[in-house]
Amino acid sequence: MNASYLKLENEQVSTETQISPEDLEVWCRGMDKEENVFLEMSDEDIIKEVSNNTTNDQEDNDDVIATAPQVTDQDAVNAFELGLQWAEENGTSYNELLLLRRLRDKALISRYNNLKQKKIDEYFKAS
Repeated sequence: MNASYLKLENEQVSTETQISPEDLEVWCRGMDKEENVFLEMSDEDIIKEVSNNTTNDQEDNDDVIATAPQVTDQDAVNAFELGLQWAEENGTSYNELLLLRRLRDKALISRYNNLKQKKIDEYFKAS
């Protein structure tokens, strides 16, 4: 890029975005005038840096992450049934009852879709 083109582009962009031409020039060149953001590293330095980062990542992965148990479809259906019973007993609005029924139906559909079909030979096994 020649300097006159860069200067012209800086002025056009800076008037549209309210960025100073100096800041834009620093950004275009990829370095700050006070310090060089590009580090001079040898191949050995790069390998050491990457090796250190890999070791740190492995240490971070050793932490145990506690997860909550996943709610089953049947548990959701039971919860919505109980919620519907409570809502009907306490005079909840029709819209809220309808919402609970929709959610219960959604859980029922999910349970139905996730059921595993029995194999035919399971019906003929001796008890």
